[in-house]
Amino acid sequence: MDGIHVNTTPAEQSPLKRLGSLVRRLAINAGYELDRVNSGAVLRLARDAGMSQTSLSKLLAGTRMPDAKYLAGLAAAIGADPIDLFVEAEILPARTRSQPEHNAVASPSITPDAVADSWGVDEFGREMVHAMFERLTRHPETNEATPGSAAADG
Repeated sequence: MDGIHVNTTPAEQSPLKRLGSLVRRLAINAGYELDRVNSGAVLRLARDAGMSQTSLSKLLAGTRMPDAKYLAGLAAAIGADPIDLFVEAEILPARTRSQPEHNAVASPSITPDAVADSWGVDEFGREMVHAMFERLTRHPETNEATPGSAAADG
């Protein structure tokens, strides 16, 4: 197999590889010259996203998912929606963007595990759902979990 390269389609790539490729493409479209050597684009994008250059490099290489607290900043820096990134990278199914029904009756609390189960996601997707719940339930001024939230409950 030495010297033979096998091309993989996006569906054959790991979720992290797909996400890294997607972030790279969107960053380039947003003006970050990631394809130019020594352009400083990775450092600039990391700074704009509020994350370390090492974490961003690992994400772009498809080897590590960044901490959930950086996803909103990264998505904003590349002009994307965080959920859309996960849907397009096939980490979350497309139906996650469905509009909730509005009822006059209060609905029961929902847990990250219940969401992951209803979406039918794998273990990686389940971790992402937990990370999103944690991020969404933090109080913006204090960065503390809101009482009664999934993050506060552990």
